[in-house]
This record gives sequence, structure tokens and C-alpha cells, in this order.
Amino acid sequence: MLTSVVVLFAAVLAVLGQIARPTEGYELGNVTLGVDVILPLSIVQCEPVLIYYNNTGTNLTTVVLYTPDLYIFLTLYFPPGVGYLDWICDIPAGYTFFASGDFDQTFTVQPGSSSACLGDLTTTYSYASYNSTLFPSFTQHPYSGSYTNYQL
Repeated sequence: MLTSVVVLFAAVLAVLGQIARPTEGYELGNVTLGVDVILPLSIVQCEPVLIYYNNTGTNLTTVVLYTPDLYIFLTLYFPPGVGYLDWICDIPAGYTFFASGDFDQTFTVQPGSSSACLGDLTTTYSYASYNSTLFPSFTQHPYSGSYTNYQL
């Protein structure tokens, strides 16, 4: 059902010809420098996290997620253009992390209805890089999106 909603959302965006910026979320980019990245305030285990980006530059830009003791555990890469990065949160519920830009804002993964996405991390991602020495039991969830969403 949720996959259908994401696909429908992407189809509506394609028809409208523009990608809507979320009205809620936490700004991780620097709009002044041409990078607008918004992380949703609610992160739920094994559910999609649609991260908005508007990268007006010509290179990938990054957002880094840190452990509470400030070790990098995930780096997200955003290509030039506007869209949503579709990340399935394969981090266990209860885990708290910080995002680059402001260490005053913490995110805690909320329990989801499934733990099916948790397991061994045995794959690489096009738009993300895990520090697998910190989290050897994460895994990739199959991507379901459209051309405006990028698979991690």
C-alpha cells in the first residue's frame, strides 16, 4: 500500500511538472549556497524516508548522519537537480542520530510495523555510504519509486 502511495505521489509530481518542497521537516542544506535538503522529522524503522533536495550546483552534495558520539555512520549523496531521495530506514528503532549542519537536532528512529529490512549489510548504494563497521547488520530494501526518486 505504501509503495503504491509513493508511486502515485511521484506520478502526480510528474504530471504537475514540478516537485513540491515539503512544508515540514528539518533543513540540512545551505539554501544560500544552492543546496536545499529537508529531512522529515519522523523517521520510522523499515519505512520510506523521502528526503527532499534541490541541488542547484553541478556536483553531488552530501549530508552526513552521525552517531551520538559523533562517528559518521551514513553519508547521503544528492545529485544536481530537484527531487526526493527514497531511503528505507534500515536502522533499528530507538537509535538516535544527528545530521550534519546542526548537532542540536537529534532524530530517534521510531518503531515500525516491520523489522524485515534489518539484516546484514551486503550491498553498496549509488547515493549512500554506510560505515558498516558501526552497523554490520543493516540491509538494503528494494527500491520502488520513479525517475524523481533515487535509490540509495
